[in-house]
Amino acid sequence: MKLVPLLLFFLACHPVFPQVLRARYAFEYTQDGAKTKQDLSLCVESDGENFLCYSENSFLRDSLMMSMMDEGYDTYTALEQGRRYPAGVDWFIVGRPQDETFCMYSRIATLHVKGAGQYEEPNWSLSGNTSVICGHTCQEACGEYLGRTWTIWFAEDIPLGLGPWMLWGAPGLILMATDSEELFSFICQDVGIANHFRKNELERGYFRLMNASAHPHYYDLPFPDMDVLHTKLMRNPSLVEEMAGVLRSYSMEANGLLVEESPPSRPFVPLIPDDFWK
Repeated sequence: MKLVPLLLFFLACHPVFPQVLRARYAFEYTQDGAKTKQDLSLCVESDGENFLCYSENSFLRDSLMMSMMDEGYDTYTALEQGRRYPAGVDWFIVGRPQDETFCMYSRIATLHVKGAGQYEEPNWSLSGNTSVICGHTCQEACGEYLGRTWTIWFAEDIPLGLGPWMLWGAPGLILMATDSEELFSFICQDVGIANHFRKNELERGYFRLMNASAHPHYYDLPFPDMDVLHTKLMRNPSLVEEMAGVLRSYSMEANGLLVEESPPSRPFVPLIPDDFWK
């Protein structure tokens, strides 16, 4: 199913809806094959022309930081106050349903990376199973998508061909999804309406906080390159420091010589497997 202008769906099928629909998800993901992490505030929004997927905790943290900076607080103090919100994913996605394109924005330390891409076409197969999620009767479907096998549950009574992260292409909003290895899961917590679309605030906050950094670094890449770089950065703290221009750490040996310290590599399991882009 091709994405179509979503506002037509709102008007034709849900005339009482305002232009913004917001769904919140619990996103569970395996960081290293053993430890499971959560972002309980992942949001999907549509205003009829644009699509968003972002962490509400990260959005609230950044909004608080910018508000404090407007009041004259320094960046460090604002950053410390922002830590009151639980950590969320370090990326957000802005999609254009009409032309099936999107941009993903990521921030790791002082590195800001943007990747522009086009949605891959999934091939969902219906299983015939149904389930009720957040009060909506959903149908189950399975398919190969971006290197993993996904099982999704979508609500036809919310006729948006969208879902969390970059899952899309079903005849209704995807309310639950999990991959076959059970590394990742998205479970909708509530679906409702919102009186404000957060696209401009997300993008403005992203670039404002980048420019407020003492050493801002920005990379604008095609999405496949951005995704590969993001995985490398998540696994390699040394690469983050190198690209950010941070001074290396040294330790003193017994003979008085300085030895450069290499941070250990970190385990990281990406949503898109390593070999997908090869």
